[in-house]
Amino acid sequence: MARIVIAGGGFAGIEAGRVIARGLQLRGLKDKHSITIIDKHPYHAFTPALIPASTTPMTVSDEAVREAVCIPLSDIHFSIPVAIVTDEIVQLNVAWNSVVGKKKHYEYDYLIIAVGQEPTFYHLQGVQTHSLPLATIEHALAIRSEIARQIQIHDTGQARIVVVGGGPTGVEFAGLLRSRARSFIRSIGGRCELEVSLVDSGDCILKMTRPSVQNRVTRILKQMGVSMIQNAMISHMTDQSIEFENRGHMPFDMVVWGAGRATPAVANIELFTHGRAGAIATNESGVPKIPNVEHIGRPVYAVGDISYISDNVAWVAPNAITGGRHAGEHILTHIDYAERLPNDFVPRPFKAQNNSIFLLGTHTGVVTVPIFIPARFGVLIRRLVDLRYFLGIMLPHKAWKQWRKMKVLYR
Repeated sequence: MARIVIAGGGFAGIEAGRVIARGLQLRGLKDKHSITIIDKHPYHAFTPALIPASTTPMTVSDEAVREAVCIPLSDIHFSIPVAIVTDEIVQLNVAWNSVVGKKKHYEYDYLIIAVGQEPTFYHLQGVQTHSLPLATIEHALAIRSEIARQIQIHDTGQARIVVVGGGPTGVEFAGLLRSRARSFIRSIGGRCELEVSLVDSGDCILKMTRPSVQNRVTRILKQMGVSMIQNAMISHMTDQSIEFENRGHMPFDMVVWGAGRATPAVANIELFTHGRAGAIATNESGVPKIPNVEHIGRPVYAVGDISYISDNVAWVAPNAITGGRHAGEHILTHIDYAERLPNDFVPRPFKAQNNSIFLLGTHTGVVTVPIFIPARFGVLIRRLVDLRYFLGIMLPHKAWKQWRKMKVLYR
């Protein structure tokens, strides 16, 4: 009996579990092998909705926002029974074929590491203390509450909100917040103005996209009233200002940090070769590049944010799903060999899909290929893409219910 353990219930982990479950069912092996998905939360966080969630006016309750973003793992439909375990992985014992959680050890025959990444503050003094990251639903709700607090504090004045990081998170957050400023302020009876600034260390935003997209998005943000500060290297942060290495300082009332990700604190993860942002370097099938093969026991895969294939792959949701699918297919190939089943599987090349839909406000939606569409159509397209994903992972009635819940984020 093969024990398949998937550490992480994000886009990559869920897709890997679904591919393997469907493959085992088709092979008539559902009672012979087991699949376990371990995540520190009992839900699958639909991360593309975090930015709309963090800028949703306060007329919507925190509970409604949370339910719109968090899909219970028990609602995910698998072809065969899959064990869902709520635990946090703290150590990888890949030489002994087990992972260690805070609650217990989990032995495996096949392991998929899909624990994602977490915000990093690059050890800059004061940054973690005085800024708010945006990577989880808790972060989104905290940012939403802090925006409301700043509006109340400044009354008829001006609240200065600085967004650090010119990647997809920072760009979309700055644009959506600026466009929703009036409705957000009205939702709590405020009268102040929101001044939104976007700070990046490079000379362009959205580095993974074409120059035409970068230039057009920059113009759109400036037209919306977002101040752009580029080539700005942060040295440290106080409770009132960002200090730069090359351009003095910048006062703020609130900082949203979207400047980087790093691997989570999991013991023994250093056994693997690492690439960008400390992610595990892998081939296109999710197989890690391991300098000391004697430290590895049974097959291990790394997919999603925790893995690094090349600089051309941005871990947007479609790429994470593709990575999970490839790892699941490879595990099924191993099982076929062990079961002496016929198999003519040929690994598919990893085709990166770095296209995303950005909602920069009430006037413009952006697709990174470069296509620019009115935001009302951008929202419709994005909502339909979301529905398609929900229908792929849940039974139709549950998918429809989840999709309806998300309506509050796009009003």
